[in-house]
Amino acid sequence: MERRADLISDKVEVVPVVVLSQTFPARPSSIPDIRDFVRRCLSHSPLSEDDNREVGETVAQALLEAAVERAVGQTMGALHAANLDDGPPVEALERLLAAAWRHLARYSAMAQAVAEQLSPEAVSRTHQAAHHTLGALLERGRADGSFRSDLPVGWLVTTCIAVIHACAAEVREGRLEERDAVRILTTTIRDLFTGGGQVPGGNA
Repeated sequence: MERRADLISDKVEVVPVVVLSQTFPARPSSIPDIRDFVRRCLSHSPLSEDDNREVGETVAQALLEAAVERAVGQTMGALHAANLDDGPPVEALERLLAAAWRHLARYSAMAQAVAEQLSPEAVSRTHQAAHHTLGALLERGRADGSFRSDLPVGWLVTTCIAVIHACAAEVREGRLEERDAVRILTTTIRDLFTGGGQVPGGNA
């Protein structure tokens, strides 16, 4: 038994590990610095250049996801403050969209980074809290007949989040005036959730 352990140990290469750390601000503008830091840390590693690049991209993606989750968490605090369980569901939806847009405006650079660098799967992971809140509001609206029931809740929630980000992109690209964004966004999502047409309790 001891001899077998010796044979195994003879084939094992022990590589010293050096752990390096650095704190970066949780914003997309930090990503180039993060990539540079990872590249410098791996400059003397036995990995190939392609492997080093892949590690750097993986680290940057993970940190961007963490920053997005943090931003979504802060937005969720504002959504809960909008008292989404009170009043007609359509009015609650309008309050939700207004609050979400105000916070999205604060994170315009991050929203752009999300659109450019995160996969749809990563966007879904980082927006789980928003999915839950929107889904609960949709179910409440379905229960009293305010919202449509002919399409899956998950599809409506995913489409709503995609439209919010698309609206932000239109504003960034100058194709949509920011002063008109909330009105256009609200009309689009309200019609999506209700099936179109005017709904009692909603604002024109």
